[in-house]
Amino acid sequence: MEIKTATLAMGSGATVAKPPVGAASRRSPSDRVSTLDVHRASDAARGAQARAGELRLVRLAHIGEAIRAGNYQPSASQVANKLLDAAEIDGHLKAILAAG
Repeated sequence: MEIKTATLAMGSGATVAKPPVGAASRRSPSDRVSTLDVHRASDAARGAQARAGELRLVRLAHIGEAIRAGNYQPSASQVANKLLDAAEIDGHLKAILAAG
């Protein structure tokens, strides 16, 4: 970055450095975001969420079937990790609520 002008920031006589003439017109087209771009990104995010939700439901259905059939055997370390993660989240939430 190159400094073109210098101004004092102290006292009542301080002036504000103005951008060079034509600086706004030098912006590249990538500096702009259209509402169409925002809508496309939003639609893509909603689609990804829907697909993730569907995959989760399918996975839960398979687990439910395995439980009913007596074939579901989660590893003890996975269960322990999930319990610890839940306890950690609970601790953070309690701290946030106590501080607020």
